[in-house]
Amino acid sequence: MALQRNYYTDKFLDEDFEQIVIYKENQVKEKYNEKSLRDLYFDDALKINKALISEDITNRYYRDINRNNRRLMLEYLDRCIKEDLSDLSYKEKLELKAVYISEVSSHLGRLGFEVNRYWVFFIAAGLIFPEYR
Repeated sequence: MALQRNYYTDKFLDEDFEQIVIYKENQVKEKYNEKSLRDLYFDDALKINKALISEDITNRYYRDINRNNRRLMLEYLDRCIKEDLSDLSYKEKLELKAVYISEVSSHLGRLGFEVNRYWVFFIAAGLIFPEYR
């Protein structure tokens, strides 16, 4: 009996994350059409996964954060594969984005990712408060 690999262990996340994430991304691409992929924020997920793969980590604190982010992105891909997420409501799409995409991207600010959760607030504040000279 062959032992099945646990994709969420630290050792796996450090050594084999790239191979499994590419495999799972391809499964998601095959399962959903373009509109569904957009609704699942899949392009953002691809960018995040690429950043997680290329991130060079020497600090233990950031290595732990990277592993947690990798776990979340694997959970996101597994959920896309195992469940049918093509007919989510608007609220469910936002929840999916908040749990996975926004959560991970909020930890990647040091890599140049910007969290776009607050852009509406900043635009509204700019319109409400006049410029002082």
